[in-house]
Amino acid sequence: MIIDEKGRLFGKVSIVDIAVILFIVVVAAALVWRFAGMKDETAKVQDIKCSYECVVDNVRIESVNAIKNDIGKDVYDSQGRKIGTLVSAEEMPYETEITTDRGNIRIAEVPEKYSVKIKFEGNGKKAHSGYVSGAGYEISIGSKPLLSLYTIEVEAQVLNITEVK
Repeated sequence: MIIDEKGRLFGKVSIVDIAVILFIVVVAAALVWRFAGMKDETAKVQDIKCSYECVVDNVRIESVNAIKNDIGKDVYDSQGRKIGTLVSAEEMPYETEITTDRGNIRIAEVPEKYSVKIKFEGNGKKAHSGYVSGAGYEISIGSKPLLSLYTIEVEAQVLNITEVK
């Protein structure tokens, strides 16, 4: 008989003991696979120089001028960590959706308000999941980081991230 009346295999090893040992082996194999895979992913991270294009919306002309005056100066995150240098700033009229008297939605310029397309460059890392700034946090298209320039702090929406060669 392979299993006796006491539930032992060949009269020596309990089936419960075998189940526990198998469970431990499976968990150990899963952990080794998981952490070995992580080392492989971290090897794919590259140090690069990035160019970030962002837009700052709904600002007054004084803010536009302050941003333009900061070209060539450092850009910091909300924690005061340097993430790059401001390269350019281009102003344009700020436009938003409005509802007309008839209930239609259309785009219209807002008087005395502007959008500023800014570009800054900085060091970062490129991984399979996206870009990480030199300050150590992920920046992705559509995110809205708070940027501290030399004279002004603004919320900017990231439009594009490219690698600078």
